[in-house]
Amino acid sequence: MEFLAAVALAFVPLFVAIDVPGVMPIFVGMTTEIEDRRRRRIISQATIVSAAIAFTFALSGLAIFRLLSIQVQDFQIGGGLLLFCYAIVDILATGRRMRRNDAAVGIVPLATPLIAGPALLTTIILMQAQHGQAVTLAALTANLALVYLGLRSAEWFSARIGREVLGGISKVFMVLLAGIGVMMVRQGLTFYLSNFTFHVAPPGGGL
Repeated sequence: MEFLAAVALAFVPLFVAIDVPGVMPIFVGMTTEIEDRRRRRIISQATIVSAAIAFTFALSGLAIFRLLSIQVQDFQIGGGLLLFCYAIVDILATGRRMRRNDAAVGIVPLATPLIAGPALLTTIILMQAQHGQAVTLAALTANLALVYLGLRSAEWFSARIGREVLGGISKVFMVLLAGIGVMMVRQGLTFYLSNFTFHVAPPGGGL
């Protein structure tokens, strides 16, 4: 029961970082003129490649940190700033839509940077630090399953609620992502400030 509760807690930030409602209208815009069989292939390609990127980073990210002598708190501050800037740029951007019919569309830009981009990779490290690797991998698996289902149903949702509504939902998730970025910076700074001590010499120089 505790494991499932931890997975639920890790699931939400990962869901916000991936931003499936934000990816869906972009996917629809890119694949409007592509036949259904090719679209399904692109969905499978994007899901598999983004999963490979995310799981590789989840399994080796901390080892890379140790190799480079980077603390988790360093990544919290830097990654939090990155998430905040990423979210602000997305919120302020208007009318951007991509349309590509080449064979690599499932890899770039869908798999990366749209799905397994800096937001997700940063959040994976944060979730591992807070909940452990097993919980993070379980929450990540659930989110990637939602990515696949979301892309499969993107055209259906778009036809019924409209791309403008999907775009508005994406902006809401970007606001939440900006808040997560601020939280990460705050936690990193709090760690360093709480471990920072002043050494004041006693009166008379201790003589």
